[in-house]
Amino acid sequence: MHIQLFFAGEFKTLVIQLFQIDHRSIHVKEKVFFLCEIYHPKVYHSSNPRCRIENFMARIFLSHQYTLEDKSVLVPTLTKIVNALQASGHTVFCSALQQEEITENKCYSYDERLSYCIKKQQDADLVLAILLSHNPSNGMLQELKQAKELQQTYVLVATPSHTFEEYRAQATEVLEYEIVESMTEHITEKLNNLVISSNEQTLNHSNTYGVQ
Repeated sequence: MHIQLFFAGEFKTLVIQLFQIDHRSIHVKEKVFFLCEIYHPKVYHSSNPRCRIENFMARIFLSHQYTLEDKSVLVPTLTKIVNALQASGHTVFCSALQQEEITENKCYSYDERLSYCIKKQQDADLVLAILLSHNPSNGMLQELKQAKELQQTYVLVATPSHTFEEYRAQATEVLEYEIVESMTEHITEKLNNLVISSNEQTLNHSNTYGVQ
């Protein structure tokens, strides 16, 4: 039985404890779905039981400006966003926070590092593009181009003053913010709803049933 956990806090702890006992036990499975029904009925009553738990999760690729940015502002802001998304159960790739991983894969030059990130984007369910300044970014443009080619969900986060028409034209949804400090909670809530909606549409067209 393969289950990815997206829940936070006490409920997630309960589920983990149950699966540490014996994840193959039908008794444990029943308990997990019982908890789902109590705490998250929308998940439990999904049209496709295979994804009752998984349908709140997404693999997110975070696209952002980097080279010309003030790292003392950029890194803490992205860290806060990534932490909030991970707390909701999503997996996130953010190049600014994963520089060590990129270097360990022997990507040293700009082109090598960009190529590594582009490959990582191919595994994503959703691209979250965040504009923190008006600086141009070749990396973001390449990621925008690939998102279009792969028909990935592309969510743009920007202030009203960020015109960037090419980005806005591609965006599945645009989330606007006035100040950076108010951004994180808004992003997380909107993305969770978007992921749920997107996955439920997929589930409604799926012919696969049962829990693996």
